[in-house]
Amino acid sequence: MKSPTREITVQEELDLDRIKHLAGRFRRAIEACDQTHLPSTFQDFPAGACGDATLLLGKFLEQNGFGHFDYVFGAQAGKTHAWLQKADLFVDITADQFADNDHRVIVEYASAWHNLFQEELKYTADFENYGDVMRDEFRAAYDIIAARL
Repeated sequence: MKSPTREITVQEELDLDRIKHLAGRFRRAIEACDQTHLPSTFQDFPAGACGDATLLLGKFLEQNGFGHFDYVFGAQAGKTHAWLQKADLFVDITADQFADNDHRVIVEYASAWHNLFQEELKYTADFENYGDVMRDEFRAAYDIIAARL
């Protein structure tokens, strides 16, 4: 796979394949959960779940050796969305909530679709940095999803 701006190394290609596999597994694990045991944002997954799903996926990728990703929140034409990003690598398991994107899992370099969004917020995707109540809620949700992996 080639990026419009640079060649992808063999290691990046291997990492890309591994991240695609992990992201797909994580999404399937979310879908296999009883949604009533997850935060309310997951009730209509993937719709409305992008922020929380992004943070949880970030933890999963970190625990699988990929380090920290950035949580990116963007807006475009009256809609908002969140995804993971590391440099020009985009990882998204909820983009199919939008009519203009039918990809269940996106893991790619230089995502043209994500670049349509105006970046509004960007920070390290790690719910461990949150306050006690939010951190505990995310840990509980993560444990429920991880049990389905």
